[in-house]
This record gives sequence, C-alpha cells and structure tokens, in this order.
Amino acid sequence: GLPCHDNADNSYRRGIELDVRWNFISFMNLNVNGSVSQNKATTKTFGKTNHILTPNSTFNADLYWDDALLMIGLNTNYRSSMYVDMGNEYSVPYLWTLNFYGSYRWRDIEFGIRINNLTNKINYCTGVVNDYGEMLYFRNAGTNFNVSLKYMF
Repeated sequence: GLPCHDNADNSYRRGIELDVRWNFISFMNLNVNGSVSQNKATTKTFGKTNHILTPNSTFNADLYWDDALLMIGLNTNYRSSMYVDMGNEYSVPYLWTLNFYGSYRWRDIEFGIRINNLTNKINYCTGVVNDYGEMLYFRNAGTNFNVSLKYMF
C-alpha cells in the first residue's frame, strides 16, 4: 500500500512572515499579512521531502472602511500548492478567494453580512490519495454568504 507516515530523521521549517497595518485615510484601513517558508523533512523511506499539507507561501489582505456606524471591506486569501503525500508526487493546487464583508451598528445592535468566494472560483482545501493511487480533492464552497445579528450588553 501507500505509506502514510514515516518518522523524520531531520525536519525543519524556516521562513519569514510580514504583517503590515496601515490607516492611510481617516476610517480607511489596509491590513496585509504574508509568509514565505521552506519546509523539509528527511526520512529513511523518502529521503529529503517537503512537509505534507504545508504551503510554501500564504497571503492575506483586507481593505476596509470603518467608522462608528458602518464597516465595509474586501478580503483576499492566497495559499500556494501543497503536497499531500510523503513522496511529494501528489499536490493540492493553489487556493485564492475574494470575499466581501460589512456591518452596520445602531445603538447596541450590529447587523452584518459576509459573502465568501465572490468569483465562485473552484478551490480545494486539501486532498488525499486513494488506494488506487488517484488524487481525491476536498472542495471549498462556491459563493456563499452568512448574515449576523449581534446585541451588545
């Protein structure tokens, strides 16, 4: 069968992460977070490989307006491809989404909405190799939304 696990003789994860927050106009904000890393393991069975389910790069950004009553924003998320097996033969493709969120505050009540995956892009969050050596993917939802009602006391 396909070996799922192997003890690592040597393993490391190294990289850099950047987090920037900027209020460039009154009430207008930009938050950016990203990372780039190298993630390796050495095993007796597979030699030097990439860690499974560990992307080499991620990126998140929020651009939003936030005053006392209203918040409206766009968010984007990116994750590079990642391997799902120790032999690094099978991988999940990169993931990218664009999302919208907003809320309105009135007294002690907040109405909110979030719309995820505005572009309705097919994205896969993870995957697995079946017994026949075929790659199976777990798909994220297409465009979806949720609404919220909060009462602060």
